[in-house]
Amino acid sequence: MSGAADAPLKKTEHRGMELCLVLFLALFGTARVAVNALSFPFFGHIDEVQHIDTLLKYAALRPPSVRDDAYLPETTRLKVYFASPEYLPAGALPIPPVLWPDEVRRTHFAAYLKSRQVPAHQDHNYEAMQPPTYYLLAGAWLRFGRWLGMHDIDALYFARLFGALCLGATVLLAWLVPRCFAPEHRFVRLAAPTLLAVLPQDCFYFITNDPAGAPLGGLSLLLLLWLRRRGSFSLGLAAGISVGATALVKVNNLLVFFAAGAIAAAHTAAQLRADRPALDRRVAGFALGAGTLFFGWIAWAFHASGEFYGTRHKTTILGYQAQTWDGLRNHPMWSLDGLWTFVSHTCGNFWRGEVYWHGVPMRFAWFDTALLVLTAICLGASLGAVLLRRPTRLPWPLALPSYTLLVGGLLMLFGLSLYWDFARAYYPSTQFPFAVSGRLLTLALVPFAVCFCDGLSRIASRGRTALLVLLALALLGTELLWMFPVIESDYNFWHLPRQAVPW
Repeated sequence: MSGAADAPLKKTEHRGMELCLVLFLALFGTARVAVNALSFPFFGHIDEVQHIDTLLKYAALRPPSVRDDAYLPETTRLKVYFASPEYLPAGALPIPPVLWPDEVRRTHFAAYLKSRQVPAHQDHNYEAMQPPTYYLLAGAWLRFGRWLGMHDIDALYFARLFGALCLGATVLLAWLVPRCFAPEHRFVRLAAPTLLAVLPQDCFYFITNDPAGAPLGGLSLLLLLWLRRRGSFSLGLAAGISVGATALVKVNNLLVFFAAGAIAAAHTAAQLRADRPALDRRVAGFALGAGTLFFGWIAWAFHASGEFYGTRHKTTILGYQAQTWDGLRNHPMWSLDGLWTFVSHTCGNFWRGEVYWHGVPMRFAWFDTALLVLTAICLGASLGAVLLRRPTRLPWPLALPSYTLLVGGLLMLFGLSLYWDFARAYYPSTQFPFAVSGRLLTLALVPFAVCFCDGLSRIASRGRTALLVLLALALLGTELLWMFPVIESDYNFWHLPRQAVPW
């Protein structure tokens, strides 16, 4: 009798320990990203200047418009004064004024700033028409930092910490999703947040809109699955708002509507089999929430740029052109070497990012290859179990939208590589005509972690914990090796001199 009476208590203790472990992982991931974000100097070469300019405009409550795409004077001053030359090969950029001797800076900064001004015909921020979700959230975070008394470079570093919050929230969602919808997979619900806590995806370290897609994508998946399980107008409204906000992080996040469509199709089929109406209050709530946000942005983008969603502004400035038939037919993607280049670079960039240091990519080719092989094996094992209807497979309602996002994301990058002619662009380019930016798939991080860890448990059922620990240590170890020279930089948060700026 006492053993039966103690069972609920032990179960509660196990849940409490599990929650403490997940909270630790979320805090660890947040702290790791925060340290790395403070260690990288400004300005990262993955469009960070452009995103900062757009963020400053949103923080000042200036709505996006192609007529207001010139860089702010504040953006130009910050870039000229603080920009580190360390992302490019030695000698490519001059030493910034922040490290000049005081007398030289006082005497020559004004003339130097004037000499670095961009000509008016080139003074166009190609990120000016980005959708609003990230910039509204990060802009509120930036205003909070300014309220705390932070200005100039310290305020920008504070804005970078928003990426750390995004990673921490993503870790929690990677636990919550399998806990609610695959509760029998205990290894998955602990392994998935562990994997994301140590994931070296460097887009979280910079001011860019990509990190916001990760927690919002995970939240949308969670709410959509809840909505399928039990329907109410309020839950449908919440799911619709989440999906709409996710889609308005950036254009590639429109993939979230495919995940919602996959869940809706499965729900409709189940309703029709049970002879129940397919449309109900939950659908109305979802349509209201998602439609209001999405079509509200469509209307504004058309007003501000003359075209839906506002993407043409960026592609025009970057020099993207629609591919010709000859270009499509002769694209290197159709060769085995080209396909390998696309898949291997996309996988590597999805795991770690795209940052260069002194002109050299922060990666180990052998480690990228190992991650590609492991990723293919684990995702293949998990998908195979679902398709073969193994008793221990991931539940179909969870697997369907997860693989919709993963496969859809890969096909999206494949299609972009073929659709655009990058003849006048720097990256991608004619020499490398592949869209392989893994950061564009951050909305799929939670389903990726769940499916990857499910596959890991299948290929190493007895040694799965040891394999997970080994993978986590390898990810942390390689990141430490990449970060040592970055932490020692004279231009980062830890080493920059704190002095009055000359304006």
